Amino acid sequence: MCDTQYVNRDIIVRGDPRRWDLRRVVRRGLGGVQRCCSGKSEGWGTADVVIVGWLRTFTVLGMKIEECRNCGATCDHVVGRKVNWGTLFWIPLLFLGFTHGMLCTACGHWTGIPFLKVREAMRSGQLALPRERPAAQQLLAASAEAGQPPLNATAVYDTMLVNPRRGAMDTYLKAYPFIVGGLVLVVAASTALRPPPPVTIAAPAHTCWVDAAGEVTGCKLVSGEVVGTTTTNATVTCWFAEPVTESTSLNCDND
Repeated sequence: MCDTQYVNRDIIVRGDPRRWDLRRVVRRGLGGVQRCCSGKSEGWGTADVVIVGWLRTFTVLGMKIEECRNCGATCDHVVGRKVNWGTLFWIPLLFLGFTHGMLCTACGHWTGIPFLKVREAMRSGQLALPRERPAAQQLLAASAEAGQPPLNATAVYDTMLVNPRRGAMDTYLKAYPFIVGGLVLVVAASTALRPPPPVTIAAPAHTCWVDAAGEVTGCKLVSGEVVGTTTTNATVTCWFAEPVTESTSLNCDND
């Protein structure tokens, strides 16, 4: 109902929130658009399908009586939150922002409301909006009963009924910062605890002597000392780390 008979002395208790038609309200709040965009990538010899896109969810936070600036009706306005998500395989993973506002149940007109004001209203049950209401005086005067004064404008227009069942997406949005923070901590911890890669030290080059069979018989160390014998004139360049032991591996250019 959206007429002068709608404003009466039972206006503060105008229905159990558990009986609200939330499905119809959510459809109007989404504006008919919920999901879009899917992509596919193909590799060599195989086809890998990756479905990405975006999702808009609408959460009913509460209801209040307000005079619509679009249609002029004084009726219930749904206070809600629109949230945009980036999805992977239809799973909302990337938060893309939200907007808060109220939806006229008569014409579907959306009016934006600052987030902090809505959050305070969720705690106090009062959502006072500074706006002109041309029909307010007439409606409040018509609500007067015999021997009683008209209803107070503050009690009529500022009271907000908070929705106690806001759904799984509302819970997910509240937990989202902690989920992201936890993933960042896990990645940071795994990176910090990962053992460093082995350090490879380049072995210096040495001049070595070989016999007729190509076997190394002796080498000159970095200090100038010669290890082994130098009975031949055939030399090669070998790379190895000092000091020389029985297990020292030689990497020579004639290998």
